[in-house]
Amino acid sequence: MATPKRQPYPASRIKVGAILYRAYSLVDEGKVETGFEEWVVRNIRARRNSKTIRGISLAAHGIEVPKVVNLAMKTHGTWGKRSTKTGDVGWLPNIWSGFRRQFQVGTDLPIGIYTTKRAALAYELASQMEEAEWLLGVIADETDADELVSLKAEQAEVKAQIAALQRRSKTLTKA
Repeated sequence: MATPKRQPYPASRIKVGAILYRAYSLVDEGKVETGFEEWVVRNIRARRNSKTIRGISLAAHGIEVPKVVNLAMKTHGTWGKRSTKTGDVGWLPNIWSGFRRQFQVGTDLPIGIYTTKRAALAYELASQMEEAEWLLGVIADETDADELVSLKAEQAEVKAQIAALQRRSKTLTKA
């Protein structure tokens, strides 16, 4: 199964406040956890420090400055109560760079981020299946017994993640 392509996101469809999704799966203490990250379009503007070169305006020279879409992952560390006032909820200041993404208007979305949960889940499932195939090849080539044991444990975790993602996919298609 090939990994799905990056999703195109035409400039006519991009809106501030749009929610995009990224699926994830991980194993923590033997339990598999799957879920979705919400990525919100914060703003669409020219990249910082791109309007001039050495103080000379690019627009005066007929050079168009490309716009970029700035995304932020909505988590408890990026979204919450901003002050003691009632109802003052929004983006918190100083969002860590790991919770931000940026892409140019008119290009494809960043890897793993899609406009629907179903597409994000399909990408994560395909990438886990690719990892399982890769592990099969590595296990076949491995000769060290200790390394072989750890690779087989990792393979079992990947298989559990694939099963969990397939169950999540079935419940998502029913809804």
